Amino acid sequence: MDKNNYLSEINASSKEETKSYPPQVYNYGYIDEDPFSEQSFLSRLFYYWAYRIIKLSNLVKIKPEYLGKLKGKYRSEEYLKSIKYVWENLGYRNKKTLALIRAGFRSNLNFVFIILIFSVVRVSMNILDINLFREYMKRFNKDYKKDDSLLSIFSQVQIGIFYLLLKLSEIFIRRRGFEYQMLLGHKTGTEFTCLIYEKILKVSPASMKDKAKTGEIINFMQVMLID
Repeated sequence: MDKNNYLSEINASSKEETKSYPPQVYNYGYIDEDPFSEQSFLSRLFYYWAYRIIKLSNLVKIKPEYLGKLKGKYRSEEYLKSIKYVWENLGYRNKKTLALIRAGFRSNLNFVFIILIFSVVRVSMNILDINLFREYMKRFNKDYKKDDSLLSIFSQVQIGIFYLLLKLSEIFIRRRGFEYQMLLGHKTGTEFTCLIYEKILKVSPASMKDKAKTGEIINFMQVMLID
């Protein structure tokens, strides 16, 4: 290697190592850090990790390097591994009807169960919410008399506190459920896009001896999705 080239590479690497960022980035950004999975439980629970990004966007112009890099199961590369295992190893590619949709459902079965659990909890909280509100309103009636119901042993103030705590918990559960729904939608969309793109590469004119026309490729993809 030429001496001048060697020195230029050293200078370039030293410049990258000493690259400086605005002070706001060090306070609110995620330089060489996972903005989600490496954060504390409380940060993820109350979305403080997202607050830092919003705060940073109000202070400086956001750049990709300010937002860190996702690691582990939240990387898009990991999404393809799970659905390809289902598609190839579990034999879903040989299914005769709705093979791609069934593979996506099987690949994300854990997310589906989590969303169903959140939905059941929300419905149960809504039912309890209605009963608490009815009992609370009954206490304003001058002719109110205690009955044998479980809520009758509590005072009106206690019921009001229970109702307030229940509503706060319901908001939290709804947001967490919505978060998993968004994650499921993004993950499934990424998986389908990767599989379809991979299939297009295989049937593209450049990869076939007998050249396929664009219309034939589109028809092939439509049949694969429907079947």
